[in-house]
Amino acid sequence: YSPDNDWKRYSHTFSVSFSGATNGVLSAFPVLVKVSTNDISGFLYTDCLKSNGGDLRFADENGNLLDSEIEVWDTDGVSLVWVNVPTLTSGTTIKAYYGWDFAPEVNPMNVWTNGFVGVWHLDESENPLHVSVSGASDFTTFPGSAKAPDTTSGILWAQAGAVGKAVSFKRWDDYTNNCVRTAYRDAYNGMNALTVEAWTYRDSTVLKGGYVLDMAQRPGTDQAYCMYDKTNSRVVEFDFWNANGTKTTLKTSGNVSADTWVYQAATFDSESEAANNAILYINGSASASAAGGNIPVKTTSSSGNLHLGNAHNYTGYNLPFPGLIDEVRISNVARSAEWLRTTYDMIKGNAGFATYSSAKENAQAMIIFFR
Repeated sequence: YSPDNDWKRYSHTFSVSFSGATNGVLSAFPVLVKVSTNDISGFLYTDCLKSNGGDLRFADENGNLLDSEIEVWDTDGVSLVWVNVPTLTSGTTIKAYYGWDFAPEVNPMNVWTNGFVGVWHLDESENPLHVSVSGASDFTTFPGSAKAPDTTSGILWAQAGAVGKAVSFKRWDDYTNNCVRTAYRDAYNGMNALTVEAWTYRDSTVLKGGYVLDMAQRPGTDQAYCMYDKTNSRVVEFDFWNANGTKTTLKTSGNVSADTWVYQAATFDSESEAANNAILYINGSASASAAGGNIPVKTTSSSGNLHLGNAHNYTGYNLPFPGLIDEVRISNVARSAEWLRTTYDMIKGNAGFATYSSAKENAQAMIIFFR
């Protein structure tokens, strides 16, 4: 007699242990799982019975189904999957199952429910500007005189991303007029707490600054924020305004490396008791902080948009980010230093962060009664 357990229906399994995770505890944390025949002994893409990894599922140590999103499915290389782990700490282990034609459906947007109001992976080949959060917007519009990134090559993404591929905002014939934006969303502004994250790869040969992300509100009426590299330098700044027009600026003390992937994030918490409740992080470490004042809720409605790769307040959109942008996230909570450090350690190469067991057939225990 075999107990009625759905996991027994999958033909194969392997485990992932996050030994490089924080010694603390992070709740509902999206971990990155890399699947390939080279890195997981015994794993074969042909053992997955549904197209595009449609039968790959994950469970926690108690057998509970975990939400997951397949960002990239590459049967000739490395596939990338985000899995929402309810409790992540050093040594947390999850189990992958695959090889069942009738695997139940999962909603990939459920991975990004812990305060995320926008997550853009920026590498899906069919729509690299697609959003992964329910109720958020794709980057779909090229405003004003702005041109689609990389229109000369006919694609929106480039090969070398921090996670998979990435979007380029550097036209090969010039370095102007690049920008995309979303439809207006209330969720992107008017927050009591805020986290903005992005991975950037700046071209050192371009001697001008550029905007990574800009919430196109009107300082003095709504909450606004932007992240950018200053003109003619590689100093990262993050600015935001409250509804009274008060501006707070966070700035790195020195240049940030070019021609390499850099993880930059900024947080704000209006209810924090800390003297400096606005913090700028570079590669998972705090780089600057300031007293952000009373930043929260917007006072009027607005038709402003969220821009990526440029800023709304430059005529002709002529200050694009000179390079690649990847894995952009906006949250309505102030992520902890542990959360941001763990995100950096996980994405920067994943070496040592996650370890994988060999894949094997999913043999199940069986009880046989004799009479």
